[in-house]
Amino acid sequence: NVISKSQPTTVNLLGTSDPTMLVSPPKSLDAFPLAWPKGADWSGPRPFVAVSPFPEFTRKPGDKPQELPAGRVGVSGKLVKPYEEDRYKIPVTPGKKVKLEVFAERIGSPIDVAVIVRNEKGDQLARGEDSPGTLDPVLEYAVPDKVTSIIVGVADVQGRAGPGGVYRLVVDPLTQAGTYRLTTPIQRLSLPVGRRVVVPVQIERQGYAGKIDLTLNLPPGVKAENTSIPDGADGTLMTLERSATPFEPTIATWRGRGVDGIEQAVVVKGHPLKLVQPWLAREIAVATSDAKPVDFAIDWRNLPSDTAIVPGIKLPLPILVKRAMDKTTVKLTLLTSQVAPLVNNQPDPNKTLRQEKPIEMPVKGNDSELVVLVPPELPAPVYDVTVQAELLDPAKKVLATSFTPVRRMAVRMPIVVKLNGPTRIEAPFDAKKGAVIKLQGKIERIHGIKADVALAVTGLPAGAKAEAVTVKADASDFAVNVTFPPNIPAGEFKNVKLSGSFAPDAKTPNIRVRSREVEVSLVLQSPPKK
Repeated sequence: NVISKSQPTTVNLLGTSDPTMLVSPPKSLDAFPLAWPKGADWSGPRPFVAVSPFPEFTRKPGDKPQELPAGRVGVSGKLVKPYEEDRYKIPVTPGKKVKLEVFAERIGSPIDVAVIVRNEKGDQLARGEDSPGTLDPVLEYAVPDKVTSIIVGVADVQGRAGPGGVYRLVVDPLTQAGTYRLTTPIQRLSLPVGRRVVVPVQIERQGYAGKIDLTLNLPPGVKAENTSIPDGADGTLMTLERSATPFEPTIATWRGRGVDGIEQAVVVKGHPLKLVQPWLAREIAVATSDAKPVDFAIDWRNLPSDTAIVPGIKLPLPILVKRAMDKTTVKLTLLTSQVAPLVNNQPDPNKTLRQEKPIEMPVKGNDSELVVLVPPELPAPVYDVTVQAELLDPAKKVLATSFTPVRRMAVRMPIVVKLNGPTRIEAPFDAKKGAVIKLQGKIERIHGIKADVALAVTGLPAGAKAEAVTVKADASDFAVNVTFPPNIPAGEFKNVKLSGSFAPDAKTPNIRVRSREVEVSLVLQSPPKK
């Protein structure tokens, strides 16, 4: 069940007697367990409810479409008869999009459903079924002009409906700022005195691009740094450091808060009980470490404070290790806040920040360098970077672990496209000859880049064409002519984008680094009427 945060709700527990109970309004937007019903013996996972930040409804009996209010809403129902379909009448805005998402398989329901958009006559206009990684459908429907309501159906497509055939439909007009989810791979922490521990917290953004501030309920004497996720970033590498103050083992829960006030709990990624007891996936065990102190530490070796990540360019990280034990080696491992893009559900190395090769420092010597291979495309503006060092005995047993201070590095583009003058460019339009608009500017190269830069213009109306222009390595000025044929109506064309690209390695010309796009507005002015 999913309940609203604003009022008491009666929920049904699936079972032979189908009992009901009244649930009081929750104090937070997290899922929480319910008390076991009295008067019967129960087995299996403890029942729980999730909490919705928007209004929630239940399916009413009857054959007519149930009317739902405008805005973001959720409605829960049950398909009992095979191939049954529940229908809802939903207000919409002409010319806008509405997102329709059904939760069935993801909440443990046996049914495989489709979401169907119909008109008032019942004719099917659009249909959504399986989504990536689930049998549950997600459909974004573009509302036609003059349409103010649609009929949305949730249908059993495999004939699996029955007493347990529950579902939840979420209607989102896509007018909100979006939301997000926070995860960490860490389920338990053992903190030694005075030693830095790095904890990744990553964000899955769902239309929300803003900053996230993290709040942590930590034991006394534990200090946290890097407790914010910047605008547009993939996450943060938090640093925890413990003083000599003792504390009892504790269960911590961490939360994030966006600039618009939306709060989410940090969830342990891949927690085995997330689906059946989700509140346990928010719990992180924190304890003191009884390991004997080891004289071992790692730090940056004269790494400039303004070091940046440049797409397509290798990033050398100089390392200094301090160790007093003889006959030990040190294994170095790169850690970043990047969420690795996936291909066939596997991390794509061609789009991931990664170390060039494995590094194990020999017995003698405390200086080293870890080289980071930087992909040509990095969508986030900043990434956190640290290097983990593991002290190994001759049998390769880990004796101690240390981390460099976390560096938050900005992504700096190696080429920048700059226009001469304003980004709104006007030109006279001739109904017989058309028009030509010239885009003029300069290419700025940094980090010693010496390469030809190919320019591209996108977002032009059909029929318009930009000439192919390549700025040679020893030049910086450019001019791109954009031709408009006579059959294009005069007016303003927004969201036209100009960018440049180059190949960092001549042996792989198809792998290109692209500049940030410059958005321009092109205006075709009709001659004044005589």
